[in-house]
Amino acid sequence: MVDNLKKLIDLYGNEISTDIPEDIYDYVYLNLKRIRKYREQFNIPIIGITGKHGKTITKKMLSTILFTKGKVLETPLYSRTATNVTSTLIQLSTDYQYAIIEFGIQYERQFKLAVDITRPTIGIVTNIGESHHAYLGNQKVVSEIKGEVIKALPKDGAAVLNYDDDMASYMEKFSHTQNVIKFGLNPNSHFSASDIEYLGSRGIRFKINTLYDAHLNIYSTSDVYNALGAIATAKILGIDIEESISVLEKNLTLPQGRGNLIKFKDFCLLDYSYDASPDSINKAARSLSSFKDFKKKLIMIVGELGDYEGKTDTYHLSAGYFLGALPIDTFITVGDKAKLIADGVKKVNGSKKDIQSASKDENNIVEILKKVLVPNSIVMITGNHIQNLGETVAQIKSSFELR
Repeated sequence: MVDNLKKLIDLYGNEISTDIPEDIYDYVYLNLKRIRKYREQFNIPIIGITGKHGKTITKKMLSTILFTKGKVLETPLYSRTATNVTSTLIQLSTDYQYAIIEFGIQYERQFKLAVDITRPTIGIVTNIGESHHAYLGNQKVVSEIKGEVIKALPKDGAAVLNYDDDMASYMEKFSHTQNVIKFGLNPNSHFSASDIEYLGSRGIRFKINTLYDAHLNIYSTSDVYNALGAIATAKILGIDIEESISVLEKNLTLPQGRGNLIKFKDFCLLDYSYDASPDSINKAARSLSSFKDFKKKLIMIVGELGDYEGKTDTYHLSAGYFLGALPIDTFITVGDKAKLIADGVKKVNGSKKDIQSASKDENNIVEILKKVLVPNSIVMITGNHIQNLGETVAQIKSSFELR
C-alpha cells in the first residue's frame, strides 16, 4: 500500500511528461524503475489501450463492464501525456481488481518508457492512422511504436487487435503471446459486427458474431468497433458476451465531447467538441449523416483541425471536399482555418449548401444557430481541442431548453 499517495504523485507523476534530457536521463529512469517495481507488486489484469482513435471510448466501455465485477483503476478521461500513466500506476492498491491504462502519448521515448513501467497483461489496439504523424512520422513508424504495447505482453497475456485495420492487425507479428483476438466488421474476425442499423437518436443496433443482439446508445460505426474491442477483452477476462452487452445497454454513457448526444426540446446535439483531426472529422460527419432519415435538417458547427506536418491548409480544404459531398444542410464555421473547409464545401457543391461564418464568441455561434434551426434538427459540433468548443456546448445548453 502507498502510505503517502499525494507525495508520491508529486514526486513521480511528472517524470516522463516531457522528452527527457540526456544529462538527467539516468536519474529519471531510476525513478521510473521504482514505479515499475511498485506496479509489479500487483498481480491483476493490466489492460493497455493504444491506437489512433477510440482509446477513450473503448476504455469507458470496458470499465463500464468491469465495474460490475470489481473495482477498476484507470487513467484520467483526457490522457495525452505519460504523466497520466505514472500518476495512475502509483495509485494501485489491493482495493483494485483491474487497471486500464490509456496510452495517448505523442513522443516515442515517452511511449516506450510508459509501456515499460506499465507491463500490460492485455493490449488493445483500436486502429492506426494519421493523428500523431506530426510527432511520430508515417504510418509504419506509428505502427512500430504503438506495437510496443503488444511486444510487452507476457506469454500468458492477450492481444486484442482491429482486424479491419491492416497495420493494427499486423501487430500480431510483434506478439510473444499466442492469445491474439481480432475484432471488426469482417466476418472472419473473432468478434464481428453485422446487420448494423442506424436508428437516429435511438442509437445503433447490430449483431455480434451473427448470434448476439446489441442495441447501444452510440452513434457512429467507429463506436461499434470500440464496443467489439471492449466486449472481446471482457470475454478474455471471463465475462460472457451476453452479459457485457446487457451491461453496456443499461449503463453506458459516452464521455462529454466524444460523440455523446444531448437532447433539446426541438433538436438534438451530437457533441464531438473534444478534438478534431483529419480522421476524426470524417467519423463525426458520418455520424451526423446517419441521422438523415430521422431529422429534418442536418447542421454542422465545425472549427479548425489540428496542424499535422505543416499541411494545415491542405487538410482543411480536403475536409471541405469530403463534407461537401455529404447530406449536411448547413455549416457554421468557427475560426480562420475553418473558412478553408467552407471553401472546399463550396467547390464541391457550389451554392447548394448554407454556409455561415462565426467567431469563437459563444453568443455569436448561438445567435447563428437560432437563425438556422428548424424543429427536429440535428446539430453536430467539432473542432480542435485548442478552440475549446466545449464552452460553446455549455452555452448552447444554457440557451435552449433541454428535453
